[in-house]
Amino acid sequence: MNTFQKRHSHPNTLAAILLGIILIVLSGCKYMLKEDTATEFLNSKTFKNEKDEKLYFLRQDDQVIQLRGLSFNMDQFSAQIVQEGQAKEHMYPVMFKNNKRVNMSETPKEVVDYIYLNIIADLSHYTHGDSVRFHYNDVESVDWIEKRMDGGALIATGVTYAAVCGIFALADGGGSSSPPSRKPSNQPSTSSSCPYVYTQNGNAFIFEGEMYSGSVFKNLERHDYLPLIRIPDNVDTCTIRIQNEQDEVEYTDVVRLMAVAHPVHEKVLVDQYGNPATVANELRPASAQTSMWNNILDKISSQDKSYYAFNELDADEQSLFLTFDTRNLANDPYLIISGKNSQFAEAVVESYYSMFGNKFNTWRKRASRKSPAERLQVIRDSGLPLSVYIRKDDQWQFIDAVRMFGPKSEREMLVRLPEGAANGDQVEIKLACAFHFWELNKVSLGIPGKAQLNTTCLSPIGMEPDLPGASRLLGDEDNAYFIMNKGDHITLNFALPGKKEGVRQTLFLHAKGYYVPIHQLERKPEIAQLKRFSNPKYFSRYSREKYLQLLWPFKIQATD
Repeated sequence: MNTFQKRHSHPNTLAAILLGIILIVLSGCKYMLKEDTATEFLNSKTFKNEKDEKLYFLRQDDQVIQLRGLSFNMDQFSAQIVQEGQAKEHMYPVMFKNNKRVNMSETPKEVVDYIYLNIIADLSHYTHGDSVRFHYNDVESVDWIEKRMDGGALIATGVTYAAVCGIFALADGGGSSSPPSRKPSNQPSTSSSCPYVYTQNGNAFIFEGEMYSGSVFKNLERHDYLPLIRIPDNVDTCTIRIQNEQDEVEYTDVVRLMAVAHPVHEKVLVDQYGNPATVANELRPASAQTSMWNNILDKISSQDKSYYAFNELDADEQSLFLTFDTRNLANDPYLIISGKNSQFAEAVVESYYSMFGNKFNTWRKRASRKSPAERLQVIRDSGLPLSVYIRKDDQWQFIDAVRMFGPKSEREMLVRLPEGAANGDQVEIKLACAFHFWELNKVSLGIPGKAQLNTTCLSPIGMEPDLPGASRLLGDEDNAYFIMNKGDHITLNFALPGKKEGVRQTLFLHAKGYYVPIHQLERKPEIAQLKRFSNPKYFSRYSREKYLQLLWPFKIQATD
């Protein structure tokens, strides 16, 4: 029997819960293990507690250093190193090495919390007495063991970044971050995202990404091309599951599989219009500066786990300026963007939706009457897409607006530059969006390959459940939609083309559709606040205000 594994949540959550139950019965431990993000950690009572009854550590793989005086200012942590280079097994014994199992019998009685900040950095060069500073985005996750003063048992839990929605609810006057029921309530849904896509790998369905993210309402319907990177190379068929996991109704017009055959030494990417291209090599930027003249070249030059998040508190406009040295380029390059939307952006959109209260459906119908061009322009002006510009004749010329990828998984996409863009010593690119709406991992120029592409478009050979008319609804672009409510899913099987030696096959899921969020709120709309959004530029300012509210408990100083 197949298991359904969500890769965008902690893959061992169920196992951890079962382990916790076993340990409750066997040991009656007095500690609680939590696994959080930097945002959740900063908002926690544990961090805000000023008592010196906790030990802080930085950890990267098997490197661990102990910290003293951990503080947070603007968007950076700072501390002093106390000890380095060893795992401190008497403090973090079995859990650190063996699947996070806990045995804390040798813990000093005066210590309450052991907090491990899992960081994306090499810690080997730090020594005792050094001061260390690291960015908020460099903290991949936070593990802490919290002492239960009431003698309770171990509880293992997994928490996602989506808890920031709960933080917003509290800032707006109370509420809960727990998933809502289908009944009317005064809280918005946890998130309104888009169809989730899983591919079968062995006996598990592995999360791949989201389709047509941000295409709320019919007039924002679009085609999307999701790279499928988790399907094994040695299979003749592939199985894809599409599932609605949110409070929304999803309308899908087309689902096809696009198989692109190409040389093994080149990779294939598509633009957002479905046009594939080979990339033989990539050119990293010569410089990368933010709106506030911060150099982030190292952060966006390689595909690692370090992101630039467009969240400079002192900048009204969130932009990234890139320069590429093109003196040795023979052909027009492509711009390659690797990243995703932030979970924070999703929470901001949800907070905006909740302002409509019991008039949400009225607003939705009115917004849906606009033409697709009008509605798309509003979305672009609001900064939700990632706008791409090129400098020409000392002015920024708009190229395209990259539609949203979704926050659950990273995607790599190609943007075509104007013909002759590289006919000079350098190319200057500007990327802009609303505050903290995008997280960029890498930006580069792609050098085109010379090989011919062989593209095959495939329709499913089978599906489950085998619903009457589903093949017809998903097969043609005819505005006849396959409709999924929350909890619905469909599993599609595809036969892959035969492979030749020396040829690689890259797969993209081509889908077209849109979705409609469900909000059943009883409270009255916030008219005064909503009027401020008549200027689309206010969306970025609102996101920044929400971010500052989130950081307010830590007394962050920022100019307005």
